[in-house]
Amino acid sequence: MITYFYAIIIIFLSVFPVKSLMEGFFIVKDITYERLATKNPIGVDGCIIALSKGYGHLTDTSLHWHHAFELTLVLESDIRYTAEGAEHYVSCGDFLFINSGVIHQTQNANKYQNICGLVLVIPDTMIKELVPEIDCPYFRIEKDSKERMEILESLYRMEQCIKNPQRFHPLLIRSELFKILYLLYTYCYDPDASNTDYNVASKTVINYVGEHYMENLSIPSIANLVGLQETYFCRKFKKETGISFHQYLSRIRLDAALALYNSDHYSLLDCALQAGFTSEKVMIDWCRKIYQCTPAQYKIQKKLTGLYR
Repeated sequence: MITYFYAIIIIFLSVFPVKSLMEGFFIVKDITYERLATKNPIGVDGCIIALSKGYGHLTDTSLHWHHAFELTLVLESDIRYTAEGAEHYVSCGDFLFINSGVIHQTQNANKYQNICGLVLVIPDTMIKELVPEIDCPYFRIEKDSKERMEILESLYRMEQCIKNPQRFHPLLIRSELFKILYLLYTYCYDPDASNTDYNVASKTVINYVGEHYMENLSIPSIANLVGLQETYFCRKFKKETGISFHQYLSRIRLDAALALYNSDHYSLLDCALQAGFTSEKVMIDWCRKIYQCTPAQYKIQKKLTGLYR
């Protein structure tokens, strides 16, 4: 069955083809929402379920948010992630949960290990149709609760269905999905919390930087964009995202520059300047800080791991 839905799209640059998560795992450089047509294996409009694989820091994500809940079952390695301004750690065999609208980023906690996970994305539109009387629900899953273990078991059953597909497995996946939603609403729903207008200023900045990172962006101009005093904006952005605005901007520029560099069409200097860096040296310094390697080493890693495009 072919259906239209809002899906997470991996954006490299406009010169690269855009593919669905259903086709496999790609190096995440920025994440946004876009409409596309793709096969829907679950049979529930709007949901995404996929096994994602990668190596080291090549699959790390930058700050992003989406109108969907996200659950990721960690099958190999461990994940370090930031959500709601705080850093968290998820070990292999556990899962992370991200509420809709929450700004977050993920990182492989082990630089030299493969990472694999089952990703389940449930859009707001589906939630609203199923439970129309609750707007913008916010869920809290207690660490050692019974419902957390039950959600974990459901994710593992989904993973087995994806790895070893059989004729009627879509029905089983669908039942596990609705069981997870039942557990979330029955035991994890927090009526005193809401996702409405959550981190509006920071989301505005993230969206703007995603479109204008190659320009000469300054803290005064960005603070003015969201109508905040400069010092207050810097504190607010770091509190809500876990990193400074300068770190975020440099990360976005680095990922864009590396995508250009890996295409083999541009010199390192051209890549740095086109992405908004003032020099090749600044790009190299940030690559060492974020990925603990030089751009040339990063390209070699991609070739060796089969993630080179």
